Amino acid sequence: MGCGMKRDWDLVRQILLELEEVGHDRVVVHDDGQDTNVFGYHCKLMHDAGLIEANITEYHGGAISGQAVRMTWAGHEFLDSIRPKSTWEKVKMQAKEKGIGLTLDAIKTLAEIAMKAAIAG
Repeated sequence: MGCGMKRDWDLVRQILLELEEVGHDRVVVHDDGQDTNVFGYHCKLMHDAGLIEANITEYHGGAISGQAVRMTWAGHEFLDSIRPKSTWEKVKMQAKEKGIGLTLDAIKTLAEIAMKAAIAG
């Protein structure tokens, strides 16, 4: 794509939370505070990763717009693992402390560790 855009995991989590909130009969589009191209890019990434179904339009010159249509089973599972704000912050902190890049698999693993620690008390 050549736009040099990086994944914004907070935005990924926000899109999943908003999709869950609006339900299956409405789509999530960018809000006034979010750049249309950034939102579209993340919808495309999340669609490619199997987290959501999305309507994506790619324009000449590299611009992307997107609508998040619904979460997949994998999207629900991923959101459930990082839903609590405290867990999400812990995952990000642990990744930074350990020098681990935030990937889907790394987030899932760190969230699982955080959940096990919470259960163990």
